[in-house]
Amino acid sequence: MTQTTLYSGSSDKTIRVWISNNGFQTHIVLVTKGSIKSLLISGDLLISAHQDHKIRV
Repeated sequence: MTQTTLYSGSSDKTIRVWISNNGFQTHIVLVTKGSIKSLLISGDLLISAHQDHKIRV
């Protein structure tokens, strides 16, 4: 099975990284002041939109 990475944003203000071949969380990327509303991966960039009306790269 090939390894695939999944990023999840949450109302607990964290962005987490998951590896699909084992289903376990590998680490927390970011903890913010506002809930994460949206994530976008573009090349090597992880872009997130937050409830505090900020976009972070």
